[in-house]
Amino acid sequence: MPNEASQFKAWRISNTSKVPGAVKKAIYGWFRRMLRSLPKKRRRENKFAKAYGYDWLNFGDKHDYRSDYNGLFRQRNSITITVVMDMRPEMINFTNEIPVKAYVRAGCQYPYHWHNTLEVLQVLKGSVYIGIGDENLLLCENDIAVINIDEFHRIAKTQEDNKILFIQIDGRFCRSVLPDNEYLFFYCCSTYHEAQVPEKYRTVKEYIIRLLRVMIEKPDRELKKNIERLLAAMLSYISYNFDFLRWGYGTTPFNEKLVKRFKQIAIHASSDLDVRLRLKELAAEAGVSLKHLSSDIKDRFGLTFQELLYYGKCVNASKLLLNTNKRIIDIALECGFSDAKYFVKYFRHFFHCIPSEFREKHQVDLQTLTAQVEYRDCPLSDALIQK
Repeated sequence: MPNEASQFKAWRISNTSKVPGAVKKAIYGWFRRMLRSLPKKRRRENKFAKAYGYDWLNFGDKHDYRSDYNGLFRQRNSITITVVMDMRPEMINFTNEIPVKAYVRAGCQYPYHWHNTLEVLQVLKGSVYIGIGDENLLLCENDIAVINIDEFHRIAKTQEDNKILFIQIDGRFCRSVLPDNEYLFFYCCSTYHEAQVPEKYRTVKEYIIRLLRVMIEKPDRELKKNIERLLAAMLSYISYNFDFLRWGYGTTPFNEKLVKRFKQIAIHASSDLDVRLRLKELAAEAGVSLKHLSSDIKDRFGLTFQELLYYGKCVNASKLLLNTNKRIIDIALECGFSDAKYFVKYFRHFFHCIPSEFREKHQVDLQTLTAQVEYRDCPLSDALIQK
């Protein structure tokens, strides 16, 4: 979703820009000299900006010094350099130490992005396409979907108008209240299996209604405590009933011992050989053959365990393809592929195109990215009126 900083028109100076090298060098030289002349406090802020990947240079009107998560502004005579962070990834700020935000928007459309929150979407009116990873899912009225922390997704309009409730929960809060906080991946979307397990989705929707009522009520001293207590209960329910490594694509869970070991493998396995060795040990502990365990995993998940890990690597790579200009081979190595050819092979398998085609199709400049975002704000109370 857009932030204030994304509204600024920016000129990006990069290796792919059609800017003479001498001009780039002169501008960067001037930029460094200007920053050295700033007070130490401002220099520290620049280090903050660099650490968070702000790499857009803006030349515009005069502004006062101010800074926030979306951008840092530098004043020097009549020229301002604005260092703006891309919408990818989006950093969500939470106010009054309350670890959740909720809002309703209509006519929603967002390009690929990700953010530092667990996001719950519910379609209040109409329908919408939700692209999660390599999937494109149709959500209709009253359907819900959970977008994992830093999960790659987009929203596209259908032929009818839509109205959507967004609930964003601080990722740090999620990890603080859930025991398995090293590996959190929830498989929760009405399109997947609400028809098979309606009671699970009904319970999540009931939690949503209770949360909205607490948030809309007049604030009191207990508001933060009440919200956190309700969020903790809701997250605990989701983390057990929609944990992907517990349930896979189905509705029958693995036993808890296997789930625990799967998570350990997913977190700590460093190579294909490492995965095979760990699965062999796990099969021996469970008293079954490696072939039997591998077959069971594929039946539950639709993929081998190695393929599941490759999918995660490809999703991470897709973010780098959109958010950086790194070479394909460098992205492959950074995401844990031993050879770029395996990266290309699995990326094509999961995303139905090769990495360079994906970048060419979806990587755009900031102005185009901002123009692709569409929505109309609506009162939060609409979410209760339509239930």
